[in-house]
Amino acid sequence: MRMNKGRNVVILLLFLLLGFFLVFYSLVIFEPFKKRTEQVLVNQPNSATLGTPTISFIDPKRGNVRGTITLVEFGDYQCRYCGEMEKTINDALIAHPNLVLVWKDLPNVSLHHESQNAANAARCAGRQGKFWEYHDALFKNQESLNATLYPQLAEQLGLSTGKFLSCMQNKEEDPLILRNVDEAIALGIDATPYFFLGSLRLSGQLTPADLTAALKAAEAQTAL
Repeated sequence: MRMNKGRNVVILLLFLLLGFFLVFYSLVIFEPFKKRTEQVLVNQPNSATLGTPTISFIDPKRGNVRGTITLVEFGDYQCRYCGEMEKTINDALIAHPNLVLVWKDLPNVSLHHESQNAANAARCAGRQGKFWEYHDALFKNQESLNATLYPQLAEQLGLSTGKFLSCMQNKEEDPLILRNVDEAIALGIDATPYFFLGSLRLSGQLTPADLTAALKAAEAQTAL
């Protein structure tokens, strides 16, 4: 009988400890994390030595290339949130005919081992005029990026696989990708996806409502 009582006391104490841990986790750990993930509009970090990204003819653009509203995205092909943002961005390009999207590579090779190779593959496809088609194909196959897939996608898109593989094997687009990475560091970017809308900084996965509100504010500014 005494053993059963002792066992019941131990079980009760374990339940109390578990309850305390759950309360502590929700109040101290989960709530700040929730606030961080919900943060969309961010200030320029003190570490930044550059205020806004540079845009040139070498940066892939989508939408109205003569548009007055420019959305710059720093992204990673293995970043799940970047992949989930694709539909939101494409819908925004349709809804806002004055919008142009500019893509900048920011592969996080420490977390995503294929991100640099995927970025290189998209840029090599761009040499044959199929950057965005390849870009879309990479995100559609985000869970299976590997060396075998890249030439398969190139062939499906009607590219010269010989030229494509030569570009990939020689890492001919790496200098441009690394230039994007250096620019991201100068801008103080610490995550992907990361967006610039003029001088406005938007970090993380934006909801359609977040992006629409930001674009409407940008449109109002350009109308002044």
